[in-house]
Amino acid sequence: MSLLRQPADLSRGLRAAVRAMDFAGNRALQIRAQERGVYFHPSPIEPWFLSTAHSTEDLDRVAAVVRDALAGVPASR
Repeated sequence: MSLLRQPADLSRGLRAAVRAMDFAGNRALQIRAQERGVYFHPSPIEPWFLSTAHSTEDLDRVAAVVRDALAGVPASR
């Protein structure tokens, strides 16, 4: 998951996508999620993966935490 400042055309390569990313917004999301116990890689270009080690309850909790954390992320610039 990544917050974007503008649409990203992935057919133009990774650099175009990186230029579109809102790094400050991603950092705010990461901090807010970590405060609620959900940890993920700090780089917005790293993908998130699900595992069979995660239960449905785990996934529901992550979704709720990320939804709550996103509500407090400032609008992209």
